[in-house]
Amino acid sequence: MRMYIKSIEERAWRSILTGWEPPKTTAGEDNEVTIKKELDWTNEEITTTSFNSKALNVIFTTFDISMFKIISNCTSAKVGHASRAL
Repeated sequence: MRMYIKSIEERAWRSILTGWEPPKTTAGEDNEVTIKKELDWTNEEITTTSFNSKALNVIFTTFDISMFKIISNCTSAKVGHASRAL
């Protein structure tokens, strides 16, 4: 699977190695951290998210339907890939 994901794009594989979280921002006097609205994402944040989505797509298609139901809510390719060990 590693080489297949790397063949799509090296950064898709890196999203598995490093994990992915939605872009966040700090706001207010108390510097509260919140998830950014998708409309406010930078081009780099969109690109990073895209590589995570590509890796997730590969991971999801390798599971049978029963396992897919368990992991289908994963948003990070790193978490989805780790689920292969279950």
